[in-house]
Amino acid sequence: MDQFIGEPDYWNKGIGTRFMNIVLEYLTTERNAKAVILDPHQNNPRAVRMYEKVGFVYEGEFRRHLFAHGEYKSLKWYSILKDEYQRRYAK
Repeated sequence: MDQFIGEPDYWNKGIGTRFMNIVLEYLTTERNAKAVILDPHQNNPRAVRMYEKVGFVYEGEFRRHLFAHGEYKSLKWYSILKDEYQRRYAK
């Protein structure tokens, strides 16, 4: 079963983008993370678009890496470096 944050009535309002910026701000300042890496669900292109909008960069893919629901699925990796985030969202 796929899990999504919120309901369709709340999509396309920038809520996910604002939330991701709050998370990135916390991770890069309070936790001093040098990079944030994620592997979005391949069946959620809306999330991928939001990650790219925030500044995540596609790194690559582990093809047929994960077996789930009776089939092998690829994992696509995205990352943003601390200095990339800070340059993009300098206050």
